[in-house]
This record gives sequence, C-alpha cells and structure tokens, in this order.
Amino acid sequence: MPAHSCEDTGRIERQEPTIHDDDAFAKSQGLPGIIADGMISTNWIMGMLIDNFVTPSPAGARCARSMSSRSTKMNSIVSRARITDVTHGTGSAVTYRLDVWCENGKGETVTVATQP
Repeated sequence: MPAHSCEDTGRIERQEPTIHDDDAFAKSQGLPGIIADGMISTNWIMGMLIDNFVTPSPAGARCARSMSSRSTKMNSIVSRARITDVTHGTGSAVTYRLDVWCENGKGETVTVATQP
C-alpha cells in the first residue's frame, strides 16, 4: 500500500495543478490568481430558478430539462433573471421564458445560461 502524506496541499494526491487550486499555475495561465469553478455560478442560477419558479411547486409545474452555461469574468457573484415571455396554458399552467445570468461585483456578466 502506498504511503500517504499528511501534508494538506489543497489538492487530491497526484492531481496536476489547476487554475482552481494553484495560485502560481493560475498566474502562469494569464489569470490574476486562483479562480472559482464556473459550475458554482451555474448552480447559483439553478438555485435562483428553483427558489422563484418551482418552490413551492404548484400542481403541474414543469421545469426546463436542460441548460448550458459559460463563464467569463469571475469575482463576487450575483445571479439575475429577466422574464422575457409568459404563456398561460390550460387551467393554471403558466410557462415563463427567462434570460438568466450571473454578474460580478462590477456588474459585468460572468455566466450566461440558455435553454438549448
């Protein structure tokens, strides 16, 4: 069995450095330092959508089954949404079309999500 080091380097043992866990490596890639993983802001978008459009779930509520996102400039993050269309269906069914994104502390868009 291989010997394990007790030193906490912040990385999984034998993992190559990444821009998410190694300051020197991130700087060598042209970044100011370690950056957050883009999935963090994507998860915040999903949380905002669930909190505002699913919870509590009205009878017959449906959610988009997929979403893709891309991250650009990371910093402090706020998730945002804009309702672009509302369609009233049969009974109490309502479908919302949204623009959703995250902004950094400067108000710059850093993650944009779309429904493919």
